[in-house]
Amino acid sequence: MGLYSTALALGFAAGPLLLSITGTQGMTPFLAGAAIFAVAAAPAILIGAGAAPLGEAASGGALAFLFKSPSATFAALAFGAVETGVLGLLPVYALRIGLEEAGGEALLSLCLVGSALLAFPMGYISDHVDRRQFLLGIGCVGLIGALAMPLVAGNFALLGALIFIWGGIVGALYPVGLAHLGSRHSGADLASANAAFVMLYSLGMLFAPPLLGAGLDLWNPHGFTAGLALLFALYCALVAARLAAKTA
Repeated sequence: MGLYSTALALGFAAGPLLLSITGTQGMTPFLAGAAIFAVAAAPAILIGAGAAPLGEAASGGALAFLFKSPSATFAALAFGAVETGVLGLLPVYALRIGLEEAGGEALLSLCLVGSALLAFPMGYISDHVDRRQFLLGIGCVGLIGALAMPLVAGNFALLGALIFIWGGIVGALYPVGLAHLGSRHSGADLASANAAFVMLYSLGMLFAPPLLGAGLDLWNPHGFTAGLALLFALYCALVAARLAAKTA
């Protein structure tokens, strides 16, 4: 899962680089994207015929699994919200706190590089601890980091270091949540649980930009970080409640 997360982060970092090479005009960027999808599809096409059967039918539909393992599925929602919010609004936040455009791009790069470099160690740790407690710890780091950003906003070096570490740790929400899901379900149940996981990930991607953007406008410039802090606080409360109840 750590290698998976590293590849995911590198893919996000490679997108802007690809556009800087192909440009944004004409068919070239679209053809480049199509070629990447074709390469990614090749292993699935070649191996798909040999996939193991799922066996018995799932014990419930995808919606049922939203609440069977909420520590995992809502980790996907939090990650989708943070990922999309950061990709879209971190450069805007950088401009609002007085940085140049290049400074905003640098902060975003630091966040993505941190996610790529720390993915494998975070995945290794998750294999040796209670993943629910680990998810709670990640959520707490996300909360504390979001609250700390306004405090160091005037120092680019400190802000960059914070975002590098914060991005690397918070980026583990998705793979650790998915690993926790896989440890609790198998076969057809895992397929349905994964559908719920992806559903909440997509929902997080959908609602985060307008809400975080509204926060940025309501409290300029730190409404963005306040929105992130609120998101992590809600997730931490959920996982803490599940741990207290000794459920997933």
